[in-house]
Amino acid sequence: MIFNSGEIDNWSFSADAGDRILINTESPGYPGSASLRYDIYYPNWDYWTRVYSDGTWNIGSFSLVAPVDGTYWINVRHNNTFTGEYRLRVSIVKPPVQIETESNNS
Repeated sequence: MIFNSGEIDNWSFSADAGDRILINTESPGYPGSASLRYDIYYPNWDYWTRVYSDGTWNIGSFSLVAPVDGTYWINVRHNNTFTGEYRLRVSIVKPPVQIETESNNS
C-alpha cells in the first residue's frame, strides 16, 4: 500500500538469464487516476526499465526477459495523485515455455 506521495515500496524476485518475467499490477476497486510507477533494477541495482500501470483501471501487464542470473528489484511509487492499495504479481517462466499476453485483455 502506498500511503503518501513520497513512499516507495521495494519488492524483489529471483530469475535466471533467459527466464521470461511477467509483471501484473492492479488496484482494487479501480479508482480513477490510480496509475503507479514501477522502476525495475538489475541484480547489481543498476536501473533497467520503468513501466506505468494504466491510469484509468490501474491494470498493467509487462513482459521482460532476464539478461542475467540474480535477484531483481521493483520499486513501486505513486504516479498522478494515487495513493492506496495495489497488487503486484511477478511470474517467472523458464524457456522454452512462452508467456501469452494480449493487449485487449480477452
